[in-house]
Formats: sequence, C-alpha cells, structure tokens
Amino acid sequence: MSTPAKAPTPLEFHCPRCNGSRLEEVMDNVTVMSRIFVHEVDGELADVNYGDQTNENGEIIQFQCVKCGAVILTESGSTINTYEGLFAWLKSHQP
Repeated sequence: MSTPAKAPTPLEFHCPRCNGSRLEEVMDNVTVMSRIFVHEVDGELADVNYGDQTNENGEIIQFQCVKCGAVILTESGSTINTYEGLFAWLKSHQP
C-alpha cells in the first residue's frame, strides 16, 4: 500500500514594509483572456464584470505587496522576477 501524496503547503507572505499578507505578480507582454459578463439597465450598458482569466506568454517583471506596492528584493537589492527566486525569499521569511 502506497503512502498518499502530501498536500502542498502554502508559504506565508508578510510584507517587510507594511506587514501585508497578499502578494501579486506584475507581468509584461502577456496575453490575457477573460470571461466577461455584460449587464444592462433599461436597455443601456450598465457594467462589465470579469470572471475567470487565463494568461499566456509574458515575462515576470516583479512580485509586490498588494497593500503597499513594496517590491520583493533579494538580499543584494535586486528585483526578484522568477518563481525560484520568490520561493527562496518566501522560505527565508517564514515565521
């Protein structure tokens, strides 16, 4: 009998500037496809809401705090722009 696969554990993010807990990725040259919902009121355009989105291609520019916009940097002050770099940063900043 095999051992069940271990579920991935999310790493916590704590912004060094504001202690925010949400991280976002900033990308360039990316194609985004969005499911949209168009709403009307009295026959007029009222709103467009976005549902699921998918991304293709693109380059990661940086990772940053959603709350204050602080960019995540390496120890030497370089902008982190790879998942491997982000993983290493997060691992070294766990509570």
